[in-house]
Formats: sequence, C-alpha cells, structure tokens
Amino acid sequence: MGTLPRGYDLTTVLPDRATADVSGPKSLVALVSEVSATVNVTGLTTPLDQTVALTATAEGGGEIRGVTIRPATSKVSMAVRQNILGRTLPLEADVGGQPAPGYRISGVKVTPTSTRVEGPIDLLQGLDTLKLPRVDVSGQQADVRSTVRITTPEGMAATIPSATVEVTIVPIIGSTVVSVAPEVTGLRSGLVARVSPGSVSVTLEGPLARLNALAPTAVRATIDASSMAPGTADGRVVVVAPEGVTVREVQPASVSVTLTRP
Repeated sequence: MGTLPRGYDLTTVLPDRATADVSGPKSLVALVSEVSATVNVTGLTTPLDQTVALTATAEGGGEIRGVTIRPATSKVSMAVRQNILGRTLPLEADVGGQPAPGYRISGVKVTPTSTRVEGPIDLLQGLDTLKLPRVDVSGQQADVRSTVRITTPEGMAATIPSATVEVTIVPIIGSTVVSVAPEVTGLRSGLVARVSPGSVSVTLEGPLARLNALAPTAVRATIDASSMAPGTADGRVVVVAPEGVTVREVQPASVSVTLTRP
C-alpha cells in the first residue's frame, strides 16, 4: 500500500517464506484463497526489511477472520530503484551573427540562470548545461532581448517553459587624427590675420561608426583674436567636434597669430 516518491520503482518484494499454514473451521479455511501481507511503501527510497502480519484473504480479496495462520508474521525484503533524477542545470545562451560594423557584444544575460530538469538518470548524468535556442544579432546596433523556449533531450522535462536572453550591444570606441586649419574669429576691422603653423592635428575619440562617417568640415578649430592688437602673439586653439565625439588632444595647442594692416 502507499505510493513511492516520484521517480522511484519497486524492483523487488521478497517474503522470507513462500507458504503458511491456515487452520480453523473447515468452512472458513475453504474460503481462504491466499495468505497476504500489507506493506506501506509511502516515501520509500532505500531498501527496507519489514516484519508484517499475515492475513488470510478470499478470492475477491476480502479478509477471512476466525482462522489461525502459522507463522503469524513474515519478514518482507523490498528494494527500490530511482529511474528518474532531478537536477538543477545552468542555462547557456547561444548568440549568433555579428552586430553592425562598428558595434560589438559587451554582455549576455540569461533570466533565469538555471532550471530544474527531470529525466532518466543515464541522460541527466551526461548533461552539465542546457543550451538555449540561438539568438541572432546580425546587423544590430542596439540591445537585443528575446524570449526563447527551453528545449530538453527526448525523455526529459524542464520545470519552466522559457527563458529570456538579453544581449547588450555597444559601439566600438576608437580614435582618429585629423588635420584642421584654424579660423581666426573676432578680428578687428581693418586687420588681416596670418596663422603659423597653418594647421593643427586633432585627436578625436568616439564610436568607430561615427568617426568613419565624419565629413571633412565636421571638426572646426578657432582662435579668438578679439583682444589681440596688431603684431604677433600666441593664440589658443579651440576645437569643436560633433556630438558624441570627444576631442582628446590638439597639437599644437597654441599657434602664432600675426595681425597686420593691409
């Protein structure tokens, strides 16, 4: 009687004797079909030897009382086998394809990170992870979030049906050097400016895709001459780059500015 835990089978039930003597009124003894013992296997996960009382039963299974059974008890040996095992396995993302040029994968997150799997012992023992269906990020420039079904080998089952894979995609940061001719601003009326050297080297940093797409006029270098008198003086070069691009270095940072009257 009772029920074994999930994943267990009763493989052996062996009484210590095959027969027993039944005595009593002939009319009752004649009704006896067999002598049986009831063993409770509820929760049984390990071998068990149990001494149980013997009961005389009729052909339909009903108990026959008023008879004597010798011996009155029997020792029953039982063995169980675990045929289904449960394990918690990590979930492994499979990301395929390449993001758009100038972008890269910076991180992959799986939610939940693991699931409990049940199945035959020989199959489970050969698994270390559960690989999720592929998430394709080909040509992507932004994060990708995908809900995928958890698949298991035949004969196995996962306790949850799906997982979410989040792939973080970020721009590849690079740098480039451009040559820019400084413009003199704030020049007083009647003055002409000459700059030496006539160009500066500007180191820019930012997403590669943005740097590669920069137009020749996208970076501007200026020198404020509003406070300069005729003659030669050093002027600081101020460089302005497009949004998303950073000016890392300007060489030289100052240039010689000569103001003359025509």
